[in-house]
Amino acid sequence: FLQNFVVKRVQWLDGVIGKWSADHADPLGDYMDVFESDWYYDTITRATALGLLHGKGAGIFDPSGITTRAQTAQVIYNIAAPGSIAYSDVFPDGLFRPDRGVSREDMITLLYRYAGSPKTSGRKLAEFRDNASISDYARQAMEWAVENGLILGYAEDGTIRPQSTTTRAEFATIAARFYEKTTA
Repeated sequence: FLQNFVVKRVQWLDGVIGKWSADHADPLGDYMDVFESDWYYDTITRATALGLLHGKGAGIFDPSGITTRAQTAQVIYNIAAPGSIAYSDVFPDGLFRPDRGVSREDMITLLYRYAGSPKTSGRKLAEFRDNASISDYARQAMEWAVENGLILGYAEDGTIRPQSTTTRAEFATIAARFYEKTTA
């Protein structure tokens, strides 16, 4: 196991170091995998400064890694002011699956419900080619997220990708936007 870990870690480091060049900016603080030239640099900076989410340790943020359901719950807890929510075991059957990746629509639905399920116009989702793939339970939440600029979709193909797993960079972006809109 240890040998496999070391081999994979060295391969990853070789890949990261191989991408460095003179025009590649210094990494963000303690994160050796977040650079000023990355599209998510500003939002990871804000999300980290706000204490919403953090790296994975050893100088790694892992921006392209998946966001888990547990990480999503932790960020909502961080937004709600730690200590202000009492713990209750609402998943006694184990269906929370904390280590499972969270889809974009599930993550948005959690934020939407935390925000009190505000009303929406119901007109923005038509802008996205794949809006029919949004689950019924998440439709209002996704509409709300688009109307409030939490998610913008993917300009390269006009999609919103509701079923896709949320990356850590995407989640940092959405979390920072959500925090700034709801606490301002």
